[in-house]
Amino acid sequence: MKLSDFVKIIPPSVRDTIFRREYWSASIGEAEAKGETADDACDKCKKKIEQAFEGDYAPTLINFEGYTGIAWRTPYHWTYCIKRISTDSIYGVNHYTTRQEAIEAMRDQAACMQEKD
Repeated sequence: MKLSDFVKIIPPSVRDTIFRREYWSASIGEAEAKGETADDACDKCKKKIEQAFEGDYAPTLINFEGYTGIAWRTPYHWTYCIKRISTDSIYGVNHYTTRQEAIEAMRDQAACMQEKD
């Protein structure tokens, strides 16, 4: 059996319409990829699945001047949020490619928030 036996493959649309799709699409679960051929789309979908299992998923917690920030990874990207300890407001939910980018952005935003208070 091959991965393509389990992948939903959608060919390019042949109709000349406004929403014409000129690429092949492959998906399995939430992983989806596009390619020039069905095999290309399948290979890209396989790479997305493999990337979801690579690397570190350990979250990072930072406390800074009354704010607590947490950065975590999903199968798609790194993200973070910041919460002021004395309130219920959440700040800065964004998406980043790497853990380090998310942590740096979280630290920068927490420092800016401190300056405003």
